Amino acid sequence: MNTDQERYALLLQNLRGTMSRAAHFHTAVVCCFPNGDTLEAAGDCYGTIAYAPMGTEGFGYDPVFFVPELRKTFGQLTAEEKNAISHRGRALRVFAEELETYLKQN
Repeated sequence: MNTDQERYALLLQNLRGTMSRAAHFHTAVVCCFPNGDTLEAAGDCYGTIAYAPMGTEGFGYDPVFFVPELRKTFGQLTAEEKNAISHRGRALRVFAEELETYLKQN
């Protein structure tokens, strides 16, 4: 099995010379209830792939996923900063709202 570093090194190698480095992360959350009801939520985080890894926080592709608005990679963000803008954080916040509404109605 490859390490995170090996995976993002391969990504950077494969993107060498590529003009467009646009990227995004997407998360979908689905909850299915025994009565057949379902709740769905999604979240996205848009950015670019950096030219070199930066930062040691997080996991996976975090050191090479650059967020232009913050001028940092996910690997340079604290857990709190990342959760505020990440695809998972966004999806879970939407899901929490959907779940709260569902539970009030049922």
